[in-house]
Amino acid sequence: MWDELSAAAMADPSIITGQKELYVDIDIDHGPSYGETLFWNPGTAVPPYERKVTVQFDVDAPKLYDLYIKLMTQPSRQAK
Repeated sequence: MWDELSAAAMADPSIITGQKELYVDIDIDHGPSYGETLFWNPGTAVPPYERKVTVQFDVDAPKLYDLYIKLMTQPSRQAK
């Protein structure tokens, strides 16, 4: 539910209960780890082109599921 978690965090940021600032990249070499998320631990030498991003680590799961069920079961708005 990664996309749903991202949308829920925008709608209600309190759903995220823990986050860290990390240097992150995605492996785009066409090998066995293609598409994997890479991150560097604090104190590790980081390539100069990397930037820190906020990574969500903990979530209030009951709150996320309650919001998801509420939004998926309510009637849709009618187009005008």
